[in-house]
Amino acid sequence: MMANMANSGILMAIPVCAPLLLGSCATVMQGKTDAVKFATVPSGGSVTVDGATHQTPATVEVSKKTTSATFSLPGQGEKTGKWDRKFQDDYVLMNVIFTPGMGSSGIAADTASGAIWQQPETVTYNFKTGRTEIKMHPKGTSHPTTGNPQRTGKR
Repeated sequence: MMANMANSGILMAIPVCAPLLLGSCATVMQGKTDAVKFATVPSGGSVTVDGATHQTPATVEVSKKTTSATFSLPGQGEKTGKWDRKFQDDYVLMNVIFTPGMGSSGIAADTASGAIWQQPETVTYNFKTGRTEIKMHPKGTSHPTTGNPQRTGKR
């Protein structure tokens, strides 16, 4: 008898908890990192991003909160490259639809985790021009880990 009451309590909690678990759609579907290809012009440099140094060209899992890296090239020194991320507004709409309270808890979770942003496909620091060059994911391409459509932006 007690086991049946406990099971019925769990079953009753599922409809109440499901919307909360479905909230933060970007965090669940896109994660907190993106794979970004880093390069230098001329080639043969390195990049330090999220505390780790990699020889370029390198594809690195980067926090969605990250907006800069340090590039270095022998004889050229170190330069900080900065870039913009793409705001994934479609996930805000999904949070509003699937999360109670007009999506406020899902939007808060996605913003805190950084998942509401999409990193560029490539980030190149050009030592010849002193500029950071970015390339966003083309429209209609899939997210490398989830297969979900990517949003694009122009800079």
